[in-house]
Amino acid sequence: MPSVLRDAPLRWRLTAFYIAILSAILVLLGVLLYVQLDRYLLDDAVARVRAGAAPTILRYLDPRRPAPKGLPADATPAMRLANDARRMATDLSTSDVVAVITDTDGKVIATGDGQADQPTAPALDPDQVDRALAGEPAPFRTVHLHGEHLLVVVMPLRSGDTTVGAVQLSTSLALADHVLARLRLYLVLGVLGAMALGALLGVPLTRAALRPLAHVTTTSERIAAGDLGQRLNLPGGRDEIGRLATAFDRMVDRLEGALRSQRQFVADASHELRTPLTALGGLVEMLLLGVDAGDTRATQKALRSMHREIDRLTRLVNDLLTLSRFDAQQALDKRPADLAALVAEVGEQTRLFAGEREVTWQTASPLTLDLDSDRLRQVLLNLTGNAVANTAPTGHVSLRAWREDGVARVAVSDDGAGIDPTDLPHLFERFYRSDKSRARRAGHGSGSGLGLAIARVIIEAHGGAIDVESAVGRGTTFTLTLPAPPPAQPARPAAQPTLPATTADAPRRAGRRAARP
Repeated sequence: MPSVLRDAPLRWRLTAFYIAILSAILVLLGVLLYVQLDRYLLDDAVARVRAGAAPTILRYLDPRRPAPKGLPADATPAMRLANDARRMATDLSTSDVVAVITDTDGKVIATGDGQADQPTAPALDPDQVDRALAGEPAPFRTVHLHGEHLLVVVMPLRSGDTTVGAVQLSTSLALADHVLARLRLYLVLGVLGAMALGALLGVPLTRAALRPLAHVTTTSERIAAGDLGQRLNLPGGRDEIGRLATAFDRMVDRLEGALRSQRQFVADASHELRTPLTALGGLVEMLLLGVDAGDTRATQKALRSMHREIDRLTRLVNDLLTLSRFDAQQALDKRPADLAALVAEVGEQTRLFAGEREVTWQTASPLTLDLDSDRLRQVLLNLTGNAVANTAPTGHVSLRAWREDGVARVAVSDDGAGIDPTDLPHLFERFYRSDKSRARRAGHGSGSGLGLAIARVIIEAHGGAIDVESAVGRGTTFTLTLPAPPPAQPARPAAQPTLPATTADAPRRAGRRAARP
């Protein structure tokens, strides 16, 4: 059975679940109602029997009542009971009640039977009689006798403060049984009707409620078959299905974008790898064909070209490996480091390959942060290399580091040609280059269009962000923002002579460095 339910459609399972819950609730309520009504009918029958017998008993056992004819005036209550038992039993008995009177020894001394349609008097229960004679509350009992359901109540017979006997009153519970039987029938019919109505209405209602899920299933199957353009496009809502549909469409959008980026990435990587491999293949083929004709200089030239292409391949593969590691959530080796000192070091290194360009830097030292110094140096060298590549030979490249509003910022600026506004939104995409030849013109970097993509993933792994501002003909500024906890004490100028609070180095000319104030 569990496997049948597991393989059944969800609407059938939900309907069965709801019907089971509804049936259980109805059965529980029915049982409670039945028990309470049964108790009420019994208590009501007991109260009626006792209330109906009380006046007759008081009349016969009233101590102030004159002695019956034939008894002395000082006759005891027991003598009076023995004399009046037959008449009392007859007066207590009706067409639906039969009375049996006993003396203090529990011996039957009178029975009020003999009327038409009167129930049969059941045998006495000694325990019930003894408790009544002892003045203890005697609980009622029910018995089945000759096909009849009887209620049996035992009451003490007291004259003043003296117990002179007991009376057993028996009455039929046929009316109560009839009411309870009708109730059982109604409850069974009600539960069965509720189950049938639940099945008739539950399936279509559940089908209607689950129709969006059926649409989700169909759309998912089409997407699994390769049609990534499929979307649910369900009306937005606050219920679970509405939120599921919205999240599903966002997930497929991201999946489609990721697959598109992956295909583009593979295509671009293949293209970038093909160029140096083609060059290498051509050079090797030339050497194999003996095009150098034994000329050592021609051979050396071909080998140098091969070495350059191998360097390009190595840099490209390293860049791809770096990106793949960050895509796999590689952890950074973050340690406390002085960002100001790192910026100064990068400025010194940039000046070495800047030619006649002016390179300056300005820092507020120290700027101690938790950094992966090697990765951040890689980012800064990439940015300064790009700045140098896009700046005229007499241009200017600057670096600046400062703290503000709980963050540390580093700006790398140049006064070069700038970037076209149409290229800015795509600048940090992998293999995207606004100028395909700029890295090659500068002789720096792999020229694969991965540098800025790597820079972004490194900065974001630090919990920061990278932004760019540029105007054609007016230069470009890249700004790094890194989280910076408040310093333990107010920042003071760096004591090291090589890292002053403000350092400006003049460009190299004729192998000399002229320091600017």
